[in-house]
Amino acid sequence: VCFMLRHYSQALDHLQVILQEKETAVAQDVQVAARMMQLITHFELGDWRLLDSLAKSVRRYLKADKEAEAQKAVISFILSYINKPFHDQAGWEKLLAKLTGQQAVSGLFDYKTWVEDKCNKKREP
Repeated sequence: VCFMLRHYSQALDHLQVILQEKETAVAQDVQVAARMMQLITHFELGDWRLLDSLAKSVRRYLKADKEAEAQKAVISFILSYINKPFHDQAGWEKLLAKLTGQQAVSGLFDYKTWVEDKCNKKREP
């Protein structure tokens, strides 16, 4: 709820509680969703210095997960986004197209809706 209301600092506080739990105490899908939401929240906050290492960490965590194609696409996009000198609408549109052909809802976070929201914001005058 905090994320949807764009209360990103509060969202990070709530996510931290989940991330500090031992992995055995929290279901795998909840752990993945929390890591991805943490990454996306830092992206929204513009924490560029942290994003590179955080994205690589989440990617390593998902390495063996063959069902995590949507998450891996988002991570790849974030890594390319932070390493480009400029950002364009086309990158967001490509990510949206990738997510449209995949299972983009993990059950806990809808990556496609997040990207659609970003695309709509880029189109607004």
